[in-house]
Amino acid sequence: MVTAMQLDSSNVPIYLPEKEQTSVLRLGFENCSGDDWIFSAKDLNVFQRHKTELGISRSEECFAQTQGSVAAQCEFHDFLLRHLLTKPKSSYSRKGNQLIHEQEKLTWKIEDKNLWEASLWVPEDFCLLEKEKNGYVMTAASVCSPSNWILQEKIGQTVDFIHDPVPEYDSLLSEKVNRFLEGLNRGRVLLRYNWSIQSGNELFWRDDLNPNSACLLYTSDAADE
Repeated sequence: MVTAMQLDSSNVPIYLPEKEQTSVLRLGFENCSGDDWIFSAKDLNVFQRHKTELGISRSEECFAQTQGSVAAQCEFHDFLLRHLLTKPKSSYSRKGNQLIHEQEKLTWKIEDKNLWEASLWVPEDFCLLEKEKNGYVMTAASVCSPSNWILQEKIGQTVDFIHDPVPEYDSLLSEKVNRFLEGLNRGRVLLRYNWSIQSGNELFWRDDLNPNSACLLYTSDAADE
């Protein structure tokens, strides 16, 4: 069974649902500062333990990659490392081949340059999209806190395929999303807010695994080329 790590946090959500939102079927992107695309590492110890345990017990559930994604993973690894070390008021520092989070007293070895290793440094999950002949494809992903979806079903698939379960996505959003991705400029960071209702406070959540009482979770997505 998947580790049932729960989030019982005293931290107030950084963002709340928009009161004016009338539909989830919209792009809803906002500009984001390059310094802020990774938020302050609240509950980092909880997410670190959650990711580590999942990586041992069910690695195929939380990390997937295509054969052609090695270069993109390496680039992202270096980009995230540089960001964490240079971000203002960051608690991260480097000593030799170790990355240290001084406030939470966490240490990671900087070894393999892949998406999974990089994702252990922060609470966030990551999905990499690369342009291929058939569109933008998710070529690598580290997802330890899914919102009721299965990574193995999405890896190597286009954005349209990934969002196929979303009602009316094909008719209302598909063209807009693909046009947006085509026009995304290097270095520009955009933020999109998501929120959903899920059953329980399990970090690894699927209805078939966690049939518990409902609670409200808040998430956000930062998009960069």
